[in-house]
Amino acid sequence: MRHRFPFLMLFASIAYFPLFSAPVRIHGVAVQYAGMNLVLETYNNFISNRTRPIGILQVDSKGHFEGEVEVEEVTQVFLELGRYRAHLFVEPNGDYQVVLPDYEARPDADRFNPFYQSENILLGIANQPAKNLNQALSRLDDEYEYLYNKNAIDLVRRQYIRLADQMMVSLDSLNNAIDHPFYRDYLHFRKAIFFALPRNRQMSFITRSFFSNSPVLYNNPAYWDAFRSIYSGFLDGYIRSGKGKSFASVFQSTNRFDSICGALTSDSLFCNVPFGEVMLLKHLYDGYYSGKVSGDKASLVIGDAVQTASSPQIRSIAVDLLARINHLKIGSQAPSFQLKNLKGKEVELSDFKGKFVYLAFLHTKNYACIKDLPALEALSNRYKKNLVVVGIVTNENVEEAEAYFKNNPVSWPILPFTSGQRIVFDYNISVLPAYYLINPEGKMALSPAPNPGDNFSKVFNDIFQTYSNQQIRKERPKEKNIYDLSR
Repeated sequence: MRHRFPFLMLFASIAYFPLFSAPVRIHGVAVQYAGMNLVLETYNNFISNRTRPIGILQVDSKGHFEGEVEVEEVTQVFLELGRYRAHLFVEPNGDYQVVLPDYEARPDADRFNPFYQSENILLGIANQPAKNLNQALSRLDDEYEYLYNKNAIDLVRRQYIRLADQMMVSLDSLNNAIDHPFYRDYLHFRKAIFFALPRNRQMSFITRSFFSNSPVLYNNPAYWDAFRSIYSGFLDGYIRSGKGKSFASVFQSTNRFDSICGALTSDSLFCNVPFGEVMLLKHLYDGYYSGKVSGDKASLVIGDAVQTASSPQIRSIAVDLLARINHLKIGSQAPSFQLKNLKGKEVELSDFKGKFVYLAFLHTKNYACIKDLPALEALSNRYKKNLVVVGIVTNENVEEAEAYFKNNPVSWPILPFTSGQRIVFDYNISVLPAYYLINPEGKMALSPAPNPGDNFSKVFNDIFQTYSNQQIRKERPKEKNIYDLSR
């Protein structure tokens, strides 16, 4: 695991500006993966660190696979390969003949363990031209990790500026391996952390020397490693300082993103407007999860950023952060899904519109899940007019789930998650069983919901009655009065 420490470096980097999107071809042969669909993902943004799918590599019966994705600039992509999480940096118009590792399945017991970390590896690349940038970045990261783990404590405690300089020279010595703008920026921000470690009380100097005059590198992981390390909790202290007094006043008095950013960027430290905007978004997002910023405040200001931020990239980040902090909140839109049932028929969440949905995430080899099945069946029969139970079965082996429910039939839909595996991430599934209640309009009613045996009937009756009363009030025609009769 990589360690990070707050602070950063000097001198302006050479930015790498995207011009247009172009295809990237990824192909290879891996017999062990025959018949699998491998999902290619990339980062949505580096504040939430969420990834999104950008393509699928379908592996045929002989292990051949080939696919294309569109990118605008050098982009890091990932493949979840059992216990491995393999990555690769791809360039527009690039051709990558990749070599997959021997397949090792992630045990069922670990698939929903929130503390489990896949082993990160670099994908093998067979064609030499595509290899160069990835090999150079890999060597750079290996040297960075070695120097950081060996010297970070001394750099901070003893403020060894000379040692930091020596470490940056060591990273520089790798630079003759490749001449590439993305590599130069990546190296620059790796060196930045070493530069900053012994200068932990010179934040203004570091910021002015580096971030204030540099573009935001939206797609460069090294930039964001440095950004997160340096500015973790920075605005919390800035708000309490004399310099941040004006910003604090505006932050407390309005929910307008542009007004708050204006107060922040009026300080020459944050005169780079995109930098100030991502600084504010990070503060709101981190503050929401730490409890230092209220949910309403974070939602309103980030929501305004969706409309008023200065660039499409920052507005896109705001869209993702807003979705993240509102994710699975009671009253928020439930994540949709499209899965195949045990007979191969596609089933969507919208198919159940007009009824409450009790969404149950289950596994046929989990004792607690098996124990809940009779109670789920009883609920399905008791409330079938107003409630549908939907079982999302998380067995990797679909045939195993089919065999179980053939011998133990239920009256409600059973949907293996393998036909749409993202559902377990959309619903933040980390333990099993897990339950959610969705109202007839497709919005979260209980998140999470009680187990079927944990007084669910009483809770559901109360929610159903409240919802029904609200619908009656919405649909009730306006009563006429004496003044209406004269019209």
